[in-house]
Amino acid sequence: MLEFEFDKYLVSGAYHWRQSSKHFFNYTLNVPLVSRYEDLIRLVPINASRVLDVGTGDGYLIYLLINKLKHSIINGIDSESTGLKLAKEQLLTKGITNINLEEQSVYELEYDSNLFDLVTMADVIEHLEHDEFAVKEISRVLKTNGVLLLSTPNRMSSGKWDKRHVHEYDAFELTKLLKGNFRQVEIIATWPMWMINLYRKRGKIRRIFQILCILGFNPFSFKTASPSQQYGQLIARCIK
Repeated sequence: MLEFEFDKYLVSGAYHWRQSSKHFFNYTLNVPLVSRYEDLIRLVPINASRVLDVGTGDGYLIYLLINKLKHSIINGIDSESTGLKLAKEQLLTKGITNINLEEQSVYELEYDSNLFDLVTMADVIEHLEHDEFAVKEISRVLKTNGVLLLSTPNRMSSGKWDKRHVHEYDAFELTKLLKGNFRQVEIIATWPMWMINLYRKRGKIRRIFQILCILGFNPFSFKTASPSQQYGQLIARCIK
């Protein structure tokens, strides 16, 4: 059962892969998107032997997880079949055929309790109608001391980041949601908004950001432990 109507993959295909490719002539390179993935992967515990990616979509984060955790069992789920089909196709081009991708609802995970060391959830929770149920289910399938890594847009007073978002969170509200099921919750903020506003102007300014990213410096990865309206992305690290 679909949690929400999601048409991005039907319209744009495997866009996370395309927009994350650091090829010099890739003018679609999405520098904030690359920052999101790099920041999440940096936080992945290297000893996580069993991993679940919730909201796998076209599978780009799964690919990064496979590259970091080469000997781990990694599962990916999504409620949207088009994304999963694209994920399988993209992973196959990388020679990855034995990954576990399934169409499932995050509200009713088809896994035993206390199974996973790590759950990742990249910009998914803002699309969910029933966030508390999702967080409770994720906590259930995590082992004691297991980790949830979650990213989501920081709610802006100026309006939603995307009309498809059911609910956007500020740091206080996100912490409150997560603390009900996790003994430790840390929130950091990235994407300085003054950079986002420059990036949105496109043209030469955006190209400068792209070149910096290709050269290995991503300015959107600047982090603070004091989230505010001055930052566009929130990343939560939660320990059960």
